[in-house]
Amino acid sequence: MRRNRADRLFFKERRNRRILITMEVYDVIYVDDEDTLTSLFNRLSQTIYPGKRVRTYTDIGDLLDDLRNRRVVARNWLVDIMMRKMDINGYQIAEEVRKKYGNKVRVYYYTALSEAAVKTNPSVKYANGVFYKCQDTPMDVLERIFR
Repeated sequence: MRRNRADRLFFKERRNRRILITMEVYDVIYVDDEDTLTSLFNRLSQTIYPGKRVRTYTDIGDLLDDLRNRRVVARNWLVDIMMRKMDINGYQIAEEVRKKYGNKVRVYYYTALSEAAVKTNPSVKYANGVFYKCQDTPMDVLERIFR
């Protein structure tokens, strides 16, 4: 079976058996509960950066399952902080990503919250940067991430 160059194969030891695990590797994973924004983000990235691999999640169950089972990894994670439709917020997702991948990946918040509200939260330490929906368009965000 031929694999995309971006796919990596990992072996994991479990009870003295070698299990082949396929991990999808992306340039950006975007997590948001708003379908409209994730759809726009996907279309923009495919149009402006056709060679980049982008994955979006609007379902927290799928994300956590893939993350905990190490089925996906990305160089950049873009996470909405306030997700009313999900049982978890962006700070918790960023913390989970940091537990799994440490400083090997970059985590950015993309939020409608004010700068003051974000800066006062101690979990801001898990992020490499913050984008504000009222100031930064999805196109601005992509441009800054892919620089």
